[in-house]
Amino acid sequence: MHPRGGPRRARGPSPRARRRPRGPPRVPRAAGRGAAVTVLQQAVLGLLLGGLYGLAAAGLSLIFGVLRVLNVAHGELIMLGGYGAFWLFALAGVDPFLALLVVVPAALLAGLALYAGLFRFVVAAEEETRIKNSLLIGF
Repeated sequence: MHPRGGPRRARGPSPRARRRPRGPPRVPRAAGRGAAVTVLQQAVLGLLLGGLYGLAAAGLSLIFGVLRVLNVAHGELIMLGGYGAFWLFALAGVDPFLALLVVVPAALLAGLALYAGLFRFVVAAEEETRIKNSLLIGF
């Protein structure tokens, strides 16, 4: 308690004497460079992902244009290739781009085996049967 009976006053400058910063808070210069790098990384990631979608769409349109079969198993082969590259990277430590040298030929062989074993018979069937069998091959 204060000797005069009131509460004890905090020491230090009075609230009026404190200066409040004016304007927006200052940001270190390094943060600006980090933001530019992040934007550049996101732009490159968007281009790569768009390229993957474009390749998948080109493959689907080529298959449908040539064989007149809606190949639902096309997406599964793409995912198997992605998982193969991931597991080669995770388990064997192979660089993902070098893993493509193994995964792409393996997916090509799997696609050829699917065509030779199953799709060859689907192409000769009627349209409704082709769609049903293509869905069954995908699952």
